[in-house]
Amino acid sequence: MCKPLPHPSIPSFALFDAFPLPVMVLKKPINWSSLGSQQTIEFANAPFRTVFGVEASSKLLINDWLGRAYPDEAYQAWVVKQLQHLVQHSDLQSTSSLGLQHAAQTDCAEGRRRLFYFSLGELVQGQEAYQIWVLNEVNHADDLIQSAMNIGAWEVNLKTGKTQWSYQLYELYREDPRTFSPSLETFWQKIPKDEHSKIEHFLEEGLQDGQSKHFVHKHYRGDGSIAYIDMVGQAVFDSQGEP
Repeated sequence: MCKPLPHPSIPSFALFDAFPLPVMVLKKPINWSSLGSQQTIEFANAPFRTVFGVEASSKLLINDWLGRAYPDEAYQAWVVKQLQHLVQHSDLQSTSSLGLQHAAQTDCAEGRRRLFYFSLGELVQGQEAYQIWVLNEVNHADDLIQSAMNIGAWEVNLKTGKTQWSYQLYELYREDPRTFSPSLETFWQKIPKDEHSKIEHFLEEGLQDGQSKHFVHKHYRGDGSIAYIDMVGQAVFDSQGEP
């Protein structure tokens, strides 16, 4: 179960309007795997409504928000699956730590796609229980967290081959972002050939079943040193089911 958030005894969720991050409140129980058209967001604070272009007086259905934030049906299904996973496995000390467990590219009102971490907490008022979802945009503060934890993130478009690294990944791999261009080709060049078949197996399996994969591999870093990389990845599919 989620650890309840500390809160005063209040009759409303107005205190969340003073919170600088987007917040939505959902009344429990929520069945993420079968969202009915009439399931509503109990409360959305001002930053949340601004990000998604929702009028203060408007009633917002959960399905409406999912459609705004994740218009691609396949990606939306993947996001819902991850939110379900957080609810089912949220036995952590605080919502801030939980927020690092799932991030999603989110379409916003200004037409820009932004990357948000999701944090989950629980609030109880009287006989009612609520899920509190906080959206924390990836920014410099998150860069510092990644750096302190010695982790990085990467994303590759399998159709175009375009590969993106977080700044921390350049540090981890000891590469200069001004001169080094990440790609699938350079990825394989940096891994010993005797490990290629093992990694190919994990990647192909992930493309087939859509599940996250976890493996450790040896990597030749830019300064000539060798690192053992603990990697976790998952394929994302478009509306045609293509990765």
